[in-house]
Formats: sequence, C-alpha cells, structure tokens
Amino acid sequence: MRKRVSADELHDLLTREFARTAGYMCLKCRLPKPVFRESKARPNWRLGTLDECTTLCHSIVEDIATKLGEDYDLRRP
Repeated sequence: MRKRVSADELHDLLTREFARTAGYMCLKCRLPKPVFRESKARPNWRLGTLDECTTLCHSIVEDIATKLGEDYDLRRP
C-alpha cells in the first residue's frame, strides 16, 4: 500500500534521496515540487521538468521519482 504524504513531505524525501545519490556533483540543480495529478495511473503526482545538466541530474531525478513513485502518493489538495 502506498503511503500518502503532502507535497512538502514528498519534496523533502526527493531532495534527501537526490543529495544522497548525486552528492555534490552539481550544486546548481534544484528539484521542482511534486504536483498532484488526477489519474488512474500511478503515481498520482509528477515533477516539473528539470533542465538537462552536464552531470546528468535530470536522469538521476527521473530514476528517484520512479523509485519513490512506487511507494508514495500525494494527499489530495
């Protein structure tokens, strides 16, 4: 069962996982906040696009979002 969290809680989880995974490879990229989306597909949230980065932050964020998308849903706004 997926855990329901607020957008701020999910953003914190994403940010911690990004820092743990990417470390200090890039100091300019910032994660967008997750946004609720009404959909039968999972997860019920999405992230805004992250500009392509030479250290591949955009790919790292996609992987993290996919991983956390299996365990977390956003609470309805």
